[in-house]
Amino acid sequence: MIFKRSIARLISTVLHPFVIAAGMWIFIPLQTSLAGWPLIRAMVLGYLFCLVIPLAYLAVQKRRGKIDDLDIRQRERRNRHYLIFEVIYALQFITFLMLKSPGYLLAFTFAYVFNTVIYASINRYWKISIHGAGIGGPAGILLYLVPAPGWWFLVTFPFIV
Repeated sequence: MIFKRSIARLISTVLHPFVIAAGMWIFIPLQTSLAGWPLIRAMVLGYLFCLVIPLAYLAVQKRRGKIDDLDIRQRERRNRHYLIFEVIYALQFITFLMLKSPGYLLAFTFAYVFNTVIYASINRYWKISIHGAGIGGPAGILLYLVPAPGWWFLVTFPFIV
């Protein structure tokens, strides 16, 4: 039983939406015409808005006792945090828009805003799997950008459902 929990925790960590986002913020900018500083800036801003700020926010909330863990397992406790994430992702989209970023990056950043609104709406009635969503979105992007290798990403779905 302990072994099964350890494996489940490992899979949950490796396939965590923040970990997947980290990989996507390397991959997506590389699919654009960006090079040099604009490419590095896109990656850094992606990490900042999708990893650093959200994780810092969740760490503060955990320290204050507002959440039990970074996954916020209780559906009812997620609602107020979705609003914060919507603001973070909207600021990210606006930042990339102001920088006149390539279409792939604008679409990727807009997807964060749009999807978070959808997740928050669904969460009002039942608990949605953010791990599932965190795999589904990147899988869709990979299937669009690199169809053959992207299919391998779908293999992860049984591990998160």
